Amino acid sequence: MAAAIIPLVMQGGASLMAASSERQAGRADRKAAEFEANQEGINAIERENERKERLMDALASQNVAAAAAGISVEGSPLNIMQSDIAKAERETQRDLTQTRGRQASLRHGAIQRQRLGRQRSDASLLRTGANIAQTGGFGRSQRQPNAEVK
Repeated sequence: MAAAIIPLVMQGGASLMAASSERQAGRADRKAAEFEANQEGINAIERENERKERLMDALASQNVAAAAAGISVEGSPLNIMQSDIAKAERETQRDLTQTRGRQASLRHGAIQRQRLGRQRSDASLLRTGANIAQTGGFGRSQRQPNAEVK
């Protein structure tokens, strides 16, 4: 009788290990996607800083050019500067919107992958339980009920 239990215990243990691995893989996927979403936010900040730096360089160049030409910074030069500032603000808002969309997509995908890991884990446990029940586990006789005894 004890010899018959050993394969069942081993099958159950293997199933539990597989289920645990599926759940851990789902959690790892979610953490990786969270990290990637956070990294996307950091990248957006870096892009914004680069845009601001380019804008400041452009405005400084325009000021120097206007001063060298003896032109005051009003009228057309001022309009150009204001246009550059407005353009930079639009680029920043567009990038921020796109970044938030990518972050939301990454986080949603991470949640779905974690759920898939749990579903695979549960399915693995159910298959093992069904296999054990079909092979006559859980204290039932493995002999067929209609089989003749000789």
